[in-house]
Amino acid sequence: MGIAAFDDKAVYLRRPNTDSDDKENTLYFFDLKEREEKKLSIT
Repeated sequence: MGIAAFDDKAVYLRRPNTDSDDKENTLYFFDLKEREEKKLSIT
């Protein structure tokens, strides 16, 4: 799993739990000022 930080934000890839039916990785960012996590949609 990688993480990148810039402009008071961190971007990271979250992988599903081992026993989860979900097989897709999800990209998130965390706003360090707001202390809020958001899922990024890539279309």
